[in-house]
Amino acid sequence: MKDGRIFFVAGVVKRDGKVLLGLNSGKREVWTLPERAVSRDYAQEFERAGDIARQVVLEETGLMSSQLDFLDVREVCYGNRREVVLLYECYVKGEPRAAGGDKTWVWFDPHKIPKNVSLSLRAYRSLEEGLNGGE
Repeated sequence: MKDGRIFFVAGVVKRDGKVLLGLNSGKREVWTLPERAVSRDYAQEFERAGDIARQVVLEETGLMSSQLDFLDVREVCYGNRREVVLLYECYVKGEPRAAGGDKTWVWFDPHKIPKNVSLSLRAYRSLEEGLNGGE
């Protein structure tokens, strides 16, 4: 039985206390993490999902992850849309480049993340708020 949830794997790329976000410049501008929708099967296998996080960070930003740590699984909702997001912290060196997509990559202070964000970025923000006592 389908429950309507969509599963995503997202790479949280951090460096020098900042997090890397991409601005989708489509019909509605939204800031996002490097992310990919995956099947429920991939989402339930953390090792495979971690490989996807590493791959999507490389494909979207051109950055190679030297290390990957599982952060959390978060369920976020917006209207009738429900996403389950697997968050992985990716350790990288260098600067991002546009990798054939329509995103512009910018480093942000985690406390100054813009308001117009994807559901995966909302999941990361809720994780950070929980770790920092709701700051």
